[in-house]
Amino acid sequence: MDTRVDTATSRARTISLVLRGGTLEAPPAGSVGGWVLDVSALTSFIEGNAYAASVRALAQRAGRTLLVPMPALAAAVRRSRNAMAPDPALRLAELMRDPMVIGVEGAVAVGPLFDRLVERAAGDRLAAFVVMLATERAWPVLTDRGEALARLRPDLLVIPS
Repeated sequence: MDTRVDTATSRARTISLVLRGGTLEAPPAGSVGGWVLDVSALTSFIEGNAYAASVRALAQRAGRTLLVPMPALAAAVRRSRNAMAPDPALRLAELMRDPMVIGVEGAVAVGPLFDRLVERAAGDRLAAFVVMLATERAWPVLTDRGEALARLRPDLLVIPS
């Protein structure tokens, strides 16, 4: 597995993984902890609500990673623009600069697990990507669509956002 860090778009650590053989090896369970942020959680961060601030503070205190699927981030930006959130770019830049935040490019969404999840999600590649990231790491997902994501993976840990 070849890992490259791309910081050209922001100071955030955006990790692109190039897969060889179609599998991604996750670190052993318990070695690193964190949460995968779905569209609703990212929208909360962009809109600056209290829930997002408490999640971020808890992650900082507990040393947890916030994993940001970049396609979910793009969807959250679109949703925030529609809601006329004040300064979404500023809040987004602040979130992505945080050293505990890691962005994962959608290019890693390949392989048999992803293909099965897309099929179960009736073509919703974003939902499949979020569930794949959470499954590989055994991390919970912060989302407002917990039931829909749990249908893709019944043992998925969901934290409502």
